[in-house]
Amino acid sequence: MNASTGAYVWSFKTGYFVDSAIAYSKGIIYVGSEDSNVYALNATTGDYIWSYKTGDTIMLSSPIVAYGMVYVGSLDNKVYALNATTGAYVWSYKTGEMVISLPAIFDGIVYVGAWDGRLYALDASTGVLVWGYVTGGVVDSSPAVVDDVVYVGSYNGKVYALSAATGAVPFDEFSSEVIWSYQTGDMVMLSGPAVVDEVVYVGSYDFNVYALNASTGAHIWNYSTGFAVVSSPTVVDGVVYIASEDYSVYALNATTGTLIWSFTTGSYIHMSSTAVANGLVYVGSNDHNVYALNASDGSLVWEYPTGGVVVSSPAVVEDIVYVGSYDGNIYAFDASTGAVIWNYMTGGSVSSSPAVADGLVYVGSNDDNIYALDASTGTVIWNYTTGDDVASSPAVADGVVFVGSNDKNLYALNASSGTLLWSYTTLEKVVSSPAVANGAVYFGSYDHLVYAIGDSSPSPQTYEVSFSASGLPQGANWTVTFNGQTKSSTSDTIMFNMQNGDYSFSVVGPVDYAASPSSGTVTVNSANVNQQITLTSSVQDFPWLLVASLFVVVMIFLIAPGAFVLRRRKH
Repeated sequence: MNASTGAYVWSFKTGYFVDSAIAYSKGIIYVGSEDSNVYALNATTGDYIWSYKTGDTIMLSSPIVAYGMVYVGSLDNKVYALNATTGAYVWSYKTGEMVISLPAIFDGIVYVGAWDGRLYALDASTGVLVWGYVTGGVVDSSPAVVDDVVYVGSYNGKVYALSAATGAVPFDEFSSEVIWSYQTGDMVMLSGPAVVDEVVYVGSYDFNVYALNASTGAHIWNYSTGFAVVSSPTVVDGVVYIASEDYSVYALNATTGTLIWSFTTGSYIHMSSTAVANGLVYVGSNDHNVYALNASDGSLVWEYPTGGVVVSSPAVVEDIVYVGSYDGNIYAFDASTGAVIWNYMTGGSVSSSPAVADGLVYVGSNDDNIYALDASTGTVIWNYTTGDDVASSPAVADGVVFVGSNDKNLYALNASSGTLLWSYTTLEKVVSSPAVANGAVYFGSYDHLVYAIGDSSPSPQTYEVSFSASGLPQGANWTVTFNGQTKSSTSDTIMFNMQNGDYSFSVVGPVDYAASPSSGTVTVNSANVNQQITLTSSVQDFPWLLVASLFVVVMIFLIAPGAFVLRRRKH
């Protein structure tokens, strides 16, 4: 169509629907079709120049032209780069799911999202992956790049701001830099990494024990057991001690992964990790027992039957063994004999492994709490309540307790008081036990990833505070002022992001509408908050029924005399 007059100029028929936007460059328009083709047409005449057929429908993902190439995504899970002049194939990159996101290009990098939940950064010339970032949902949002920051949305309801060069998150709710991640064959479930001599050791649900380079995440070796490895490894004097759900405890050469010895218990060892001290290896089993084994050859020294499954990992300090049990108790045993010194009953089963520092025992319970107990007596010093069970085992460093929760967060707490310092949210629950080394916190998640968080003291996390209005007329504007920030919208929800604290708000409804409550205070306490607002019209409805009734009465009085006269004349 002529842009000025709307007069018909030309049309070109593709093989199916066209819902892709059109890109224009140097007298040529580029467009994708659901017939799987990318077309190049003369912008003046509509004449066909070239087409390239992808492996599936091109839906919504519109071509972008830069550096003499056309970039477009397809439902065949690929991003394509084609020669803009000839349509010749240059490169393609295969994602994990279909691509309907519109690519963005900045400084030689193509940014594009996919339905596998990832944002990809690809070298514009070669298609080589520069970096990728995993979100919590489908990414069909088209990225925007401004001032070296990539902004993109995800089906998990979040908008991400990522470093254009590295994919690190410079702000938003994640304030720590993700240094690397390593993909195992299945989820990293409960197994907390051990970091020794620049090597990270960790177990996976894919039956393997892994050794990874601590700086890069590169694979060094793996040892395959008979079943899932959810126990955390212990490394002492060049030996990795770790248990498996195949009922066995293993001793592996830390450098090569070669088997030294194994010991079989009476049931599978689900979560309990080995502790090594004074030539003994301590571990719990689902047969309800705590075991003490000879570290050199794996022979049995003593065992103690608790009242429930023992998935907690023992901690040994000053000849005392601390461990939890599914009977709800945290136990303190004599390390040499297995005699009970004290026990503390929590409000739920204890699958978390204790950490001991400065005379305190730190341990989680499935009553949602993290406890700090006096190491000598078992007396409670403080407890911190998370949003779900705490199966993760704490790590303590520089006066900070690091621990995960089934609420998907890694927490950093003040070791003396239990005060929250910060939290980091992953895609799934965190039951892995953190390890702290070289200024980084290492931990695994049910999202199958091993994380290395580079800054051990990031800024406090922010939470979503939403104001939801009921009774909002369609198209009407309402306003919320929250902690000095003012936002207006015609939508029934207005969102803010805030750290923990108490904040005041005020609400102004549309014209002739009153808000209830019109003001108040919202408390943010480590969780998202929703404040309901009711909007009510302040204008009374006009009494149309009364008017109609009066009209009927008047008409009766006006018509009745005439009807009476007509009757008299007929008679």
